[in-house]
Amino acid sequence: MMKRTLAMLCCLMLLMVSFSGCKKPREENAAADTLVETPETEKVPQDLPSDQPTDAGETEGEQKPSAEQPKEEIAQESKVRLLQEPLYFRENHKYEEVRDAQNFLIGSIKTFLSNAGQENAAYSPGNMFLALGMLAEITDGTSRQQILNALRVRNMETLRKTCLAYWESTYCDSESAQRLLASSLWLDEDIAYHEETLEALADHYFASSYQGQMGSSAYEAELKKWLNEQTGGLLQEQVGALEMDPNTVITLATTVYYKSAWFQKFDEDKTAPATFHGAAGDTTCDFMYISESDDIYKGAQFIAAEKLLGGGGHMHFILPKEGTAPEALLGQEEFTQYLKGAASESNYQSMKINYAVPKFDIQTNAAKMNAEEKFKQMGVNAVFNAQKADFSPLGEGLEGSRLAVDHAARIMIDEEGCAAASFVKQDVLKYSSIDKETEIDFILDRPFIIVITDSYDLPLFAGVVNQV
Repeated sequence: MMKRTLAMLCCLMLLMVSFSGCKKPREENAAADTLVETPETEKVPQDLPSDQPTDAGETEGEQKPSAEQPKEEIAQESKVRLLQEPLYFRENHKYEEVRDAQNFLIGSIKTFLSNAGQENAAYSPGNMFLALGMLAEITDGTSRQQILNALRVRNMETLRKTCLAYWESTYCDSESAQRLLASSLWLDEDIAYHEETLEALADHYFASSYQGQMGSSAYEAELKKWLNEQTGGLLQEQVGALEMDPNTVITLATTVYYKSAWFQKFDEDKTAPATFHGAAGDTTCDFMYISESDDIYKGAQFIAAEKLLGGGGHMHFILPKEGTAPEALLGQEEFTQYLKGAASESNYQSMKINYAVPKFDIQTNAAKMNAEEKFKQMGVNAVFNAQKADFSPLGEGLEGSRLAVDHAARIMIDEEGCAAASFVKQDVLKYSSIDKETEIDFILDRPFIIVITDSYDLPLFAGVVNQV
C-alpha cells in the first residue's frame, strides 16, 4: 500500500544519511530538557561522571580500557568503583529474534497503562522488556520461570538472543534520531557475587558494573547522577525521589532516551489555541497543524495514523470513536493486530490527512506507576516474597531477599519533533465497513493513545493523553 511504500522509501533515505551514526557505544552527555530543530548526536557516558576526581589520576581524553581488562578507578569522595564497561555492539541479530519481543512489548501496554483514570500515563515497553530480562538473569526456579512466562519466551537461551537482538536493532545515535539504551549494576562492596552472572549481564545487556557502600549518600548520588545522564535530564524530579536502601544487595538500572525530529515538521506559524475535550473537562491548549498524504486506519472502535519520525520510527496517534475511552481499547484484538501490523488491509485508506494535534508533555512517576502491582498482574509474584524469591545466581546467603521496583517515563512533542525518556530501577533487598474518502480531518481534541515505534515497528514508548 501507499503508506508502506512511502515508509520504506523514507527509511532507506534516512539510513543512507544516518547509517554511520547508529549502534555506537555512548561517550558523552545526553540532551537538555528541550526539543530542537535539528537533533544533534548525543552520546551518553557509561562510566563515572567526568567531574569526579580519581586516585589513578585519569586525564581527559584517556583511552578507555577494553572489557577484557576491567578498569578499577576509585572516586576519592564516593569510593565508587567502575568494575566493567559494556562491550561494543555486534550487529549479528536475526529479524525473527527481534520479533520474538513483540508479544510482550504490545501485550504489556494494557497492563501498565490501565487504571490511569482521568490522568495521563506514560510507559516504556522496550525498557521494561530489557529490565525483566536482566531480572531473569539473577533469579532461578519459580522466580525465573514466572519472569519468562511474563516475557512470553521459552527459555533463557531464547531470552538472551531476543534481548541482545532487540538492543542492537533499537539502539541508534545519529543525526536523524537518538534511541539510546543503557544498563548498569550497582553492587555492594561487602558482598561476593557470582562472576558468571555479572558477566552474563554485561555480555547480553551491555551493563556497566559499579561497586560501593549501599545506602551511603555518596553512592546514592552517583546512581542518581547516572540515571539523569542516561535520560537527558528529562526525569530529574522522578530520579530525585529515589532512595538507596542500606539493605540493598544489588540494584539493576535500565534507561531509554529517545529524541527525533518529525520527517515533516508541523508549521509553527499555524500553531494556535483550541479546545481539548479532556477526561476531566475542557481545556485550552496549543494545537499544531499539518496536512500529509498517507494511509489512515479506520477500525470498528478507533481511527489511527502514524507520523514518520527520523531514523525510521513512527508515532502512532490512535483516536477512539466518540464515547470510547482510550483504556477500553487497550488489549482489544483489533488494537493488538493494528500494532502488530496485522490488521485488515481493507481498513486502510490513502488520503490527505489534515492533522490537528495538541502539544503535550505527559509523564508517570514511580509512585503512580506502582510497578510492583503491574509485575504481579503479569504473574511475577515470587520475587516480591522473601520466603519464595530465589536470587541464588547472584551469590551465596541471599535467602530472605525480595525485589523492589520503580518505573517512570515521560513523552513530549512540539512542532519540531518528539523526546521521551524512562528508567526502571530494580532493587534486591535483603531483610532478615467504511465510506470512501479522499481527505480527512484528524483532530485529536479528546483523549487518545500514542505509541512510538522503532525502525522494526516495535513499541518503544506508549502513552494515554487524557488531558493537556
